[in-house]
Amino acid sequence: MMKENPYEQHGQGRLALFPITFFSVTLGLGGWAVATQGIERILPVGNLASQVILGLDILVFALVFALYAAKAISHPSAVRREVRHPVTLSFFPAVFILREDHQI
Repeated sequence: MMKENPYEQHGQGRLALFPITFFSVTLGLGGWAVATQGIERILPVGNLASQVILGLDILVFALVFALYAAKAISHPSAVRREVRHPVTLSFFPAVFILREDHQI
């Protein structure tokens, strides 16, 4: 007996459930890169670690952006629900935060 897929209950796939809050992961990675850069300025260890973390941050941002753009195109009603939600609404500006302190 096959279990019913909970993601398909309402005729939507998993992409419809992809939350805007995933953009906060890129903020955390960016903060980690900046903190690592600060450590690299104090200790004579080079800047490879912060470069790697920054690269990872950029890759994660590109992946999250692509997934959320696909969601916005294929499930606009799900995006509208997030915009109208009082908690998830506060995560939308995270997409546009540019960190000028990444002078690595």
